[in-house]
Amino acid sequence: MFNIRKMGDWMWNENNQFNTRDLIYFIGYRIAKKNYNMSLDKKAAIKEMIELDYNNESQIEKFVNNAGYFSDTLENLYQKFEAKRPMVTAIKQFKNDSQTVSSKTTEITLVFSKKMDIRIKSSGFGELGKEHFPTLIGVNFSKDGLSIPYKITLKPNKRYQILLENGCRTEDEIPLNPFLIDFKTAE
Repeated sequence: MFNIRKMGDWMWNENNQFNTRDLIYFIGYRIAKKNYNMSLDKKAAIKEMIELDYNNESQIEKFVNNAGYFSDTLENLYQKFEAKRPMVTAIKQFKNDSQTVSSKTTEITLVFSKKMDIRIKSSGFGELGKEHFPTLIGVNFSKDGLSIPYKITLKPNKRYQILLENGCRTEDEIPLNPFLIDFKTAE
């Protein structure tokens, strides 16, 4: 439910655990029906659904939680999802935010907490933009999917950023917690 990469499976096709097209609409219907059936005042239940501010996340979350449709609250389900997400556990060559990385460094190797899908690579620019992305020579996952070395060239006395985006994911499609590599080279 929280995995954006899988959202298409919930929205448009039948590639979900229920083999149901437009699953997100079906679940919305079931939540509304459950709220309606639980209400003693059916008119008030309909009025609440019509007047609900669908741009207000806390109102939506309260409405969904009150229905009791899911096995737990949305917040608890989200926390469980977040706990499953892989993350970058280390940079082999230096500590993140280091200000004295050698400009002679030719590789940055990231280590993951879980085996990643080696077919998918997803990195982008940090908030400083393209000018602060190192010159990339190549990038390929290790065969075991637990690390990814970036072959790079660096200039002295320059700040660099690489953003690992949540397009990177495990083989069972749980997206990476985004990770910003931010460092500066020495003179």
